[in-house]
Amino acid sequence: MCRKNFRRLRGPLLFLAPALLSQVSPMPPAARNEATALACNRGAVTGEDRKRQEALTRQLLGAVSGKRELADGYAFRLAGMPLPAIAEWVTLERRCCGFFEFRIDVPRRGNSIWLRLTGPAGVKEFMRANFSLAPQATERTPR
Repeated sequence: MCRKNFRRLRGPLLFLAPALLSQVSPMPPAARNEATALACNRGAVTGEDRKRQEALTRQLLGAVSGKRELADGYAFRLAGMPLPAIAEWVTLERRCCGFFEFRIDVPRRGNSIWLRLTGPAGVKEFMRANFSLAPQATERTPR
């Protein structure tokens, strides 16, 4: 873009910046300060989205066919849950639990999808307390 065009667009861009920035997702937990509070904001997901999140959570819990303890969280092998449904669950869940970092691993071969939930110090203890997770590893995750 040449300087002349940039100067001409600068005014409208500055005017649109607040609207555009409001559409950007919150900063991922990994980039936040490590002192992030480990607390869910249940009010961040309401109405139909809350019902959908609860249905997806039931589906996700039913699809867990293995788990692995990681240094900063857990990885769950999901069998039989479609990738778009996993992505939708992550989208809804990160609105209320912004301290989690979500990662979906889809291997080249096979149909096992791994969902990793990690976060700042204390996240494993939070997950154990709230999700009834045993501390030992039970499966290998793909590299």
